[in-house]
Amino acid sequence: MDLKYFIDKDLSNQSIRRNLLDEIFVYFKLPLPHSRFSDLYYSAEITKGLLKKAYSKLSLNMNSDLFKIIENFRLVYPELNDIDLISIRTLSKYGSYPNKNIILNSSQYIINNGVPILINECRRSKHFSEVNNILKEEIRLLTSIMFCKHILNFNFVTNEFGYETFPRYIFSNFQKDYITDFICDYMKYFYFFSFNDSFYLRDKIPFMEDYKYDVIMEHDEEFIRKLFVKIDLNDDLLLRTCGYLIKAMMLWSFRNFTEEAIALTMFSIEGSLLLIQKKEGFAYNKIDLKKLNNIFQKNEKDNLSLNILEFIKEGYDNRTSIVHPYPIWGANWKPELSIEDFFEYCDTARLLINYYLTGEPIDWD
Repeated sequence: MDLKYFIDKDLSNQSIRRNLLDEIFVYFKLPLPHSRFSDLYYSAEITKGLLKKAYSKLSLNMNSDLFKIIENFRLVYPELNDIDLISIRTLSKYGSYPNKNIILNSSQYIINNGVPILINECRRSKHFSEVNNILKEEIRLLTSIMFCKHILNFNFVTNEFGYETFPRYIFSNFQKDYITDFICDYMKYFYFFSFNDSFYLRDKIPFMEDYKYDVIMEHDEEFIRKLFVKIDLNDDLLLRTCGYLIKAMMLWSFRNFTEEAIALTMFSIEGSLLLIQKKEGFAYNKIDLKKLNNIFQKNEKDNLSLNILEFIKEGYDNRTSIVHPYPIWGANWKPELSIEDFFEYCDTARLLINYYLTGEPIDWD
């Protein structure tokens, strides 16, 4: 494969981009893009993205040529901030997932050839975080599914490197179903270039037999939709509270991090209590036990009982033991925790978050 030919070519010409990308596909023995999606594959944005992915898989000499081509792309098509995006994220074999697709307005959970993925409309902002790589839109989608009051058995675990974004404007002339079909088709290239790369220590390419699925019922889907529309992407306290619990359940999949998972459930409970203070019109910058006691008494009929508040108070010492290296009673290498603590704290956080979002009673055993 001779990439030198393309270094000085006009990359705004789709025929040039097509020939370049086809060269890459043939070299790696990959199928050429389906004609149904050719306009998207050979668009400047997606061609540039695939070339960047191919970079780490080529020899040193080829990399030198491809680097020059990619730099030319950046000159002709610079990166843009504050634009609408469509994101895709693959999910890990360490989770457990619904056995059917869930389509929620601007967010989708899709099973593509046996592998679960998330698709979200989102926004690229110059105000980004280098340490928090889960999108607000993903938090909203996962909260809607994982915190459904009837569901206890789903745990979404993200792949660290299984993430991609496209500028939303390249899809402006296409229907939503077509966009979803394109993304599902694109995944064969995504898996090849994004996984099995020892340089980045990435996971192996996922296979459908690695994944665990469970049944989702029709009434669950109705409640999921109800939760989804209640989640405000501008409510940072809500997003952090839900994010703590989602990450706690991810960590629980790796038993070396059980203490950390329990700590995150306690952070989520703390956030939930602040949300309830907010819901009732009180200050929510810190926990106010007196006000919470009144709130729980007033809402006894909605199963927001004082028993829950007492349970949370009892668990606060556990939180202190694992968050602070030297609490007032001294350091303890093995805090008094159990597996049941994790599940009980998870259930409590889910109950409180559900109550904040819907105001509906939730059974508490």
